[in-house]
Amino acid sequence: MNWKSLALISTSLAALSFSATAALAVPAPPVMGTIELGATQWFEDWSYGGSDTGNTNWVSLTGAGRVNIPYSSRINVQLDFFGDASLDGGFHNYSSDGTNVGNTGGAVHFNYRDPSQGLIGFFGAIGRVQDYSWSAPAFMGGFEAQYFCDNWTFGAQAGYMDADGDYEFLWNGGFVRGFATYYASPRFKLTGGLGYIAGDSGVSFPGGTDTDSATAWNWTAEGRYWFGRSVPIAGFIRYEGRQQETHYSKETPQLTTNQVYIGFSWMFGGEDFKQTDRNGASTDIMSFDNFRLISD
Repeated sequence: MNWKSLALISTSLAALSFSATAALAVPAPPVMGTIELGATQWFEDWSYGGSDTGNTNWVSLTGAGRVNIPYSSRINVQLDFFGDASLDGGFHNYSSDGTNVGNTGGAVHFNYRDPSQGLIGFFGAIGRVQDYSWSAPAFMGGFEAQYFCDNWTFGAQAGYMDADGDYEFLWNGGFVRGFATYYASPRFKLTGGLGYIAGDSGVSFPGGTDTDSATAWNWTAEGRYWFGRSVPIAGFIRYEGRQQETHYSKETPQLTTNQVYIGFSWMFGGEDFKQTDRNGASTDIMSFDNFRLISD
């Protein structure tokens, strides 16, 4: 074998190697996200047993934003911002402040995603939650995963949550939640979910802590329609319910909430829900309203 033949073979091998590397290189998806604005009608009932019951309702303004920032073709960072504020200023429950219920905060997600298979990652969120005349800082974090199957997406989260709020808010809790999304068409999707929370309610004092257990179930159902690529606006309606119990030694009061959300999302990046969910800002967090507890 002469030098000319060796050089030709080497050049050919290098070209094949470069072509294979180029074929395997997958470009990172573009930055994608949503900005969401809407209103929520709340219905809330509480019961301490017997005739000691009550109910109220109010309207809140709701806003949220999510953006997915690809680090590479598979590694992603997603940032979330959210807020909810009651518009009710009336008298309720021995408070002249009305139903002053709401929360604000932000979250960050890190995940590895294959758009043809699914994703796996972890997240953390921090914010502040308001319950009538009480408020407290709150935190949650955990792991999340999604599985993509034709026109279905299945997802799950499990994590830890904690707030500094005595009897009014959940302490030292854990949660699991799951959801399923069906893409009836590229621009119309339906989502349903179910979650369970268990933790503590109580108060710290010099020399000790008085704690009781607290549990809750929550459930969601949502429909979204994307009006068109030239008008990247999606309308949505979402129902969310929750039943929470605090387990005292002699009673188990219950707090039941039902919310109906109506609003619009401005979509940036992508052409339809399936593309944006599997390449963009497709993860979320549980509402910080789930920190609220019923207390005696």
